[in-house]
Amino acid sequence: MTAVEGFDVETLTVSFPDAPAWDESVRARRWAEACGATHHEVPMTGPDMLGVVADAMRSQDQPTVDAVNTLIVSRAARDAGLTVVLSGLGGDELFGGYGTFRDVPRARSIRRSALGLGRPLAAALGAFRSPWDARPAKLVDFLRAPADLASLYAVRRRLFTPNQLERLTPSLPIASDGARLASQMPAALDARDAVSWLEATVYMRNQLLRDTDAMGMACSIEIRPPFLDQRFARAAWDGGPAWRDGKRRFVKALGRGVPADILEEPKRGFTLPFNAWLGGSLRDEVRERLHKLPQVFEAGAVDALWQRFLAAPARVGWGRPWSLYVLATYVEQHGLAL
Repeated sequence: MTAVEGFDVETLTVSFPDAPAWDESVRARRWAEACGATHHEVPMTGPDMLGVVADAMRSQDQPTVDAVNTLIVSRAARDAGLTVVLSGLGGDELFGGYGTFRDVPRARSIRRSALGLGRPLAAALGAFRSPWDARPAKLVDFLRAPADLASLYAVRRRLFTPNQLERLTPSLPIASDGARLASQMPAALDARDAVSWLEATVYMRNQLLRDTDAMGMACSIEIRPPFLDQRFARAAWDGGPAWRDGKRRFVKALGRGVPADILEEPKRGFTLPFNAWLGGSLRDEVRERLHKLPQVFEAGAVDALWQRFLAAPARVGWGRPWSLYVLATYVEQHGLAL
């Protein structure tokens, strides 16, 4: 496989010198060489992020958890002289690339076989675990939620469980997002198609597309997602869930130009090493900002979450303290009150 004749195809990737476990730059470089592309690498360390975070916060027209990575690549594209770039957005939603395609139907099967034991099991599990550890908290949430796909999808995707929200914002009501999604979802969908619809409607439309557009505009570049071309997306959807079972069909179509060992690599999302950075270079910045959250947040609960994250980042997950940091920053920047 070579670059398109007459065009110099350019590719971009981010490397993490201080977090090698997250670094895919070697594989990306080999991909680019196999494709005959001109490749650009953007090294990003924890200290580098301090300046990027400030720009990302200023570029958001609403608070969002998952946009800094897009800003970094958009900046690199601009610095490389590009004005239009392609994104793979839509591929995971159409072809089942997320863990939700496995986890949500499996959770429904487990709930249906629990025969009313969900709530007693949830109570027993919740009594012996930290309320901030992600996996046991999610399991408790799964056991308590209604056993329909929309409700279980909401459990899988939301950052904070109802129990965690009650601790963080005890004076605020908790919305039933699963019931709302269930009322909007088309009827008679196969389980895989139902999750695909939820991913495209909830996660992609409400977050990823908005984040991509905002960060691209902040860098004066246009980001185009060819997987979301109307004709392509319609043909993929009409092919049915069996035809859209993963992206291997595309990989095989590339032929022998793809390095064989790369084909065997498990799927990885484009995530920055925030677990390491929040406990390192960004630690003081985040801690200081969390103390400035609006009074509707219970300060003791916020501190408990932060301390648990510092003690066990892999168990808590970076998204929870990071989301509170983003909200606190956004509220302060715009002079808002909650």
